[in-house]
Amino acid sequence: MKKPWSITTTVRNPERLRNFLIVSKQLENYKWNSENQRKYQILLIKDRVYGYGKSQFYNGLSQEQIDLIDDQKKEISFEQAEEIFNAKNYKDPAMRGRQSINPLKKFGFVVIKDKKIFITSVL
Repeated sequence: MKKPWSITTTVRNPERLRNFLIVSKQLENYKWNSENQRKYQILLIKDRVYGYGKSQFYNGLSQEQIDLIDDQKKEISFEQAEEIFNAKNYKDPAMRGRQSINPLKKFGFVVIKDKKIFITSVL
């Protein structure tokens, strides 16, 4: 029986998949545990792939954090991205990373094998 596709709204624009995949490459061969799920979401913020330009995401952030995100001339350090992530006060922080990688898994761009993250070859 065919199964319908169900894709989260995390990646509303399919063109964003490429950037999510580029960021996931930084965690290739790492264990896909809570720590790295959280780290993935922080890296998405750091690289302005997640949250950038979204007024809803800016809720709860300081004006200094918003200005940093909005100024593309400034690099966001991992520590600054982590502070931004922590300011969001998510109830299940690791879930954010799991949700963000799900579309990549559903399309077969990423697989979790032996509890590690792998980028598949698309040829």
